[in-house]
Amino acid sequence: MKFRLYAFVCWLLVYMTMAPTASAQTISPLERLISVDLRSDRPDESLRLIEQQGRFTFSYNPIILAGFRPAPLRLTAQPVRVVLTQFFKGMPVTFRAKGNHVILTQQEVTATAPTHFIVDGYIIDEKTGQRLVQASIYERTTLASAVSNPFGYYRLRLPTALPNVRLEVRKSTYEGETVIIPRKQTQSLNIQLRPVLPVPEQTPKVADIRPVLPTVPAPDTIRPTVVTPAVDVLPVPATDTLSKPGPTPWQSTWRSALLDVNDWFLSAKQMAHDINLSRDTLYREWQVSFLPFIGTNHMLSGRLINGYSLNVISGYSLGVRQLEVGGVLNMVRGDVMGVQVAGVGNLVGENVIGVQVGGALNTVRRNMTGVQVGGAANVVGGNVEGVQVGGAFNTVLGNMDGVQIAGAYNMNAGRVYGVQIAGAFNVANGDVVGGQIAGALNLATRSVSRGWQVSGLLNYAHALRRGSGQLGIINIADSSAATSIGILNIVRRNGYRRFELGVNETRLTSFTMKLGSRWFYNVFSGGTLLTNGTLPTLWQVGYGLGTNLVLKKHWGISVDATGHHVFEAGMRYTDPNWMLRFNTMLELRVGRLGFSAGPSLVAWHPSSTGTDPLAGRSLWLSNRPTTNELTWSHNGWTGWLGFQAGVRLTSRR
Repeated sequence: MKFRLYAFVCWLLVYMTMAPTASAQTISPLERLISVDLRSDRPDESLRLIEQQGRFTFSYNPIILAGFRPAPLRLTAQPVRVVLTQFFKGMPVTFRAKGNHVILTQQEVTATAPTHFIVDGYIIDEKTGQRLVQASIYERTTLASAVSNPFGYYRLRLPTALPNVRLEVRKSTYEGETVIIPRKQTQSLNIQLRPVLPVPEQTPKVADIRPVLPTVPAPDTIRPTVVTPAVDVLPVPATDTLSKPGPTPWQSTWRSALLDVNDWFLSAKQMAHDINLSRDTLYREWQVSFLPFIGTNHMLSGRLINGYSLNVISGYSLGVRQLEVGGVLNMVRGDVMGVQVAGVGNLVGENVIGVQVGGALNTVRRNMTGVQVGGAANVVGGNVEGVQVGGAFNTVLGNMDGVQIAGAYNMNAGRVYGVQIAGAFNVANGDVVGGQIAGALNLATRSVSRGWQVSGLLNYAHALRRGSGQLGIINIADSSAATSIGILNIVRRNGYRRFELGVNETRLTSFTMKLGSRWFYNVFSGGTLLTNGTLPTLWQVGYGLGTNLVLKKHWGISVDATGHHVFEAGMRYTDPNWMLRFNTMLELRVGRLGFSAGPSLVAWHPSSTGTDPLAGRSLWLSNRPTTNELTWSHNGWTGWLGFQAGVRLTSRR
């Protein structure tokens, strides 16, 4: 136990002794704060004192100090970088950090005039003296830019050929500054930024303000002139008038996800520029890039709007106003007005007005107005006004005004005003004013008007308005004021439904189900022959179409055309025994019960194999066989005039 206590005390003493040194060495030697009072005229002695204060070592050739007599220097709580800049003021000496060493070198002096010069220093909070991290500084003409490091230090390399040198300094929650550089030569310059005053109700407590590196501003800190940046505003597309007051949950999720995709391509420095320069918009007529931020827009691509843009592989910008062509990918954080073409895809963070063509994918965070063509897909987070063509699918999280064409499917979270055409299915989560054409399925969760739903399998609409209709194998609507044409038509609320138990002149009974609308309904029938107590041996199944005409409140006429297969139990047929019936029946409704009867025109064609199931059987109310009751015969068909009567359970219509 004593040994463990002794070991712990020893470890604690070693840690307390080494911790300051270890902590100091995690910070670059040039950023360590020191206080010095240098009065010796021997530079090597002064450098040793700086070494001791900063806990690092210098590496240099003593020749560079030959003949140098430093002036007295007294600084308090300043970075080593500032101390060395003041110490070597006027001397052709440069310095850089490597590990825990500072390397001093002699700057080469050339006979020709320099083509570039360096401006460096610190960005400082005017009120607290805190050095500001991730502040942006740039020059508008050359687009040279920098972001202050974790110690607030920046460094810019600028051409001497610039007629005027103006530096723009920005930091979120701080007022922007414009700094004029009168001398085109290497120099150190600290810049102060004034914090934006908060709203009185949101004023933070004093305890919440904790400067990271409290320092005393250097004597050469200047107070630049404030310049309000100009902002290039894109006109709001007409489709915005269709938007809801706020984005839907789907739209909010999509917009957030697309921003995350854009941000995935950005480094910390690029994201800092986007945040700090949110009130600055720069414009260049043209730009050429190889990859994002490797091109003529440099690191400020996220704040630049270009007239013409060429991206060899991919590019990133704030906006495009005329034409953008990308070998693989175009990424635009703001708006696109004009033509955008990419080998693989286009990612736009706001709106598109014009033409967008992507070899695989087009994505727009908000609204699209114009023509959008994607080899695989188009996805728009807002409204679309124009034409969408997708090799696989189109997805719109807002409203669609125009034409959608997709190889697989079209999906709209809002209203569709136009036509949807898809190889597989169309989905509209709002009203459809126009049409839907699909290979398999059309779905409209609200109403369809002024157009048709046409599919190879199923159509569904919540409501069918006048001037619309459905054409498919199966048609379903919750309510309908139009016509559905298909093998099975179902209208849930105001549809035409009849469940009838009936009989005809051949003594074949039938249970008939009629579904659809009053103008057009389907008839499903099945039944057997009336017998005298014996098991039935003769059966029939049938299908047909019909319509119903309303005469008065309780009276109507239904006209049906049906086809039936009549067969004997246990008998196999290679082709059906066809009985075709054309029934005209008068209907009287009493509440939900209906009574119907009327004449029928019947045609009969027995199968080419097997026994004729009606041979030797008599018609209703006759002892003579059917063969003696025929009214006509031709080419294997025989026919007669019969009747149909029954009792019906009816719908409200």
